[in-house]
Amino acid sequence: MTNSPLSSNQKIQIAGAAILLLCVFKLPIGFYTIVRVVTTIISAYFAYEYYRQQKKELALTFLIVVVLFQPFFKLTLGRDVWLFLDIAVAALLLFLAFKESKCYRLLKQKYNELRERY
Repeated sequence: MTNSPLSSNQKIQIAGAAILLLCVFKLPIGFYTIVRVVTTIISAYFAYEYYRQQKKELALTFLIVVVLFQPFFKLTLGRDVWLFLDIAVAALLLFLAFKESKCYRLLKQKYNELRERY
């Protein structure tokens, strides 16, 4: 068993972002349905996680994503709007995955040290 530099949540965020970014290609309609289901599940999980961590703004953000992507009552928004939403949610997931990484914390620490010095 190897130690991964990524947490389980980071892996979920990166996988979710990758699936959403595949939506830039024209794919069969069934793929987009799978993306909606997967994004809904991932977003519901993170809405709960962030609510549990008292990060209510992020919890609300992911709750909105759940409502937008849920596959039961489909919203007809047009390809351009969906493409924007797919990319925006993917960017959010990647930002959060990177923000929680050791690399980000190290860069932030070094940045703060430099700010204090000058």
